[in-house]
Formats: sequence, structure tokens, C-alpha cells
Amino acid sequence: LKNENVDSARKRKHGSGSTRKFGSPIRAAVVELALTPTRSSSSERQSHLSQRQIASKLNLSKGTVFNILNDSPLKCYRRIKTNKLTEAHKSARKMKSYQLLERFYSNESWKAVWFSDESSISISPPLNTQNERVYRAVEVKTEIDEKDLLIEVERNAPSVMCYAAVSWFGKTELRFIEGDADGQENIAASKRKKKTINQKVYREEMCPQMFNDINDVMGNLTWTWQQDGAKPHTAHETVLWLRRHTPNFIEPSDWPSKSPDLNVMDYTYGVSF
Repeated sequence: LKNENVDSARKRKHGSGSTRKFGSPIRAAVVELALTPTRSSSSERQSHLSQRQIASKLNLSKGTVFNILNDSPLKCYRRIKTNKLTEAHKSARKMKSYQLLERFYSNESWKAVWFSDESSISISPPLNTQNERVYRAVEVKTEIDEKDLLIEVERNAPSVMCYAAVSWFGKTELRFIEGDADGQENIAASKRKKKTINQKVYREEMCPQMFNDINDVMGNLTWTWQQDGAKPHTAHETVLWLRRHTPNFIEPSDWPSKSPDLNVMDYTYGVSF
């Protein structure tokens, strides 16, 4: 017994306190509920019980459930949102992806593809109420002073629209829609009259600027233009214009629909610029 206690002490981290003890049936029940998928009555979306719900079902404290799951081999991962795809979407996406792989069959050809996108960025800083906590010695929340409890958030906060393109060879300059950002006066003006991206703005302002940057980077090398399925991009006049002004162009019908995850630019803002 003495030797077993010594070996056990060696395995445990120094200062970790006494070993947690939970009955195996309780531990198994907690783990089983954590792994069991559930469905909401108001939605067909599959979900799982929270630690609070598991504790309520088994008449345990939330801390006990947390400790059991923390000591188990399970790891908790945040679920990822994605577009809802029908079987037709999945089939078309797979077919068009194979066609693009055949068209750009080598890594060198993919390197010359320029991925483009626009993004609206809010001027107001993001707010995560999970990180906004206040501790007070009161019985109910209404007893807390309003200035300590409430956070004022501006509705319809001003935002700026930026656009750019990237490839293996480099990137274009990050630009903003004229009159949409850059200074408090313009921000105030944008709240009154916001400039939107239509096919004319896209063809006459945005694309020529990005194409000049791309030609500066690529020199005499041939490059390919890629864009998503936004209406200004897929308008008939825009498609005809792109055929005349780009050396190579991925047609709207060739790009998989509902596939923002295939565009490099969706992972680029804030990293490359």
C-alpha cells in the first residue's frame, strides 16, 4: 500500500489537491448525455445538451458535470456555421469543382488565379456579452446601478466597404468605396446616404483599380480573375466586360454556387492587409 501511494503521488501534479472521486455510473451517465445528440422542438437542427442541462437531468451541480467532462477524454469544440446545401447543390458543387481542377490542373496554374471579394466592416467595436461581467453583492440583477450594468450599443452603426484581391504572387491595395469611409465627416455622411456597389461601380471603379495592381504584380504573366456570385459580378454587362478586359476569367456558371468557403479572400481580411 505504501508503494502504491508513492507511485500515485508521483503521477499527480504537485499541488493539485486530492483526487476527484465520482462514481463510475454517474461519470458514465454524464459522458453519455454529452455525446447524445438532441433535436429542438422548434427546429430540425441537431444539437447537444449543455453542461447546465446535463446537471439538471442528473440532479448534479454544474461544477460536478464540468469536472467529470474535464477529466474525461472528451474535448469540447465550437460548431461551425456553413451554408445549407441541398442534394442538387452538393452534386453541382462537386461537378464544378472537378471541372475547375481539370482546367487548373497544376499548382502553377492555381498560383495565377486572383481571388477577389468585398467586405463591409463596422466602425463600432465588436461586443461579446460573454466577456462583459460585473460582480456585485446583491440578490437580483435589478439592484445593480444601471451605469454599471447596461452597455450602450449604437443600432445601424456606420460601416465601411472595402475590396481587394489576392493570389500566390501577391495582393492588390486594400481600397474603400469612395465616400464610404475615411474620416468622421465621411462616416457621418455615409449614415445619411450610403454608396452601394452596383454593376456600374464594380466595372468602372473597382475592377480597373484592382486590374492595374494585378498587372503591376504579374508583368507579362497570364492571370485569371475569380469572383463570387454577387449580382454586380454576374450581371450580363459585367460578364461581357470581364471577357474583354481580363486575360482569363472564371465564368459565373463555372464557379460552384453557395461556396464562399472556396474563396481565399474569406480567410484573408485582417491577415494579409
